[in-house]
Amino acid sequence: MIYSKLIVVLAILGFITSCGDSDTTLTPEEKFYVDSLYNKESAKLKQTYDSLCVINRDTLLKYAIDSVKQVRLKEIEQLMDIKDGE
Repeated sequence: MIYSKLIVVLAILGFITSCGDSDTTLTPEEKFYVDSLYNKESAKLKQTYDSLCVINRDTLLKYAIDSVKQVRLKEIEQLMDIKDGE
């Protein structure tokens, strides 16, 4: 929910800043405020992504192992077919 609001706010800011004077610069106070918001939100996102990584780690690892296992079994079958043909 918070991510969709953040995306909407960023999209609106993008549209607003793209229409108008390109010579507009931020004051030091505005730069500080934007930097603070960015740091706060990026810390939240990092924490969320890290927790998602921890939650999905076992599932993704199992999937990766199964994929490697399937590839290796195909290779073994192909080698056995070649050897049987000799």
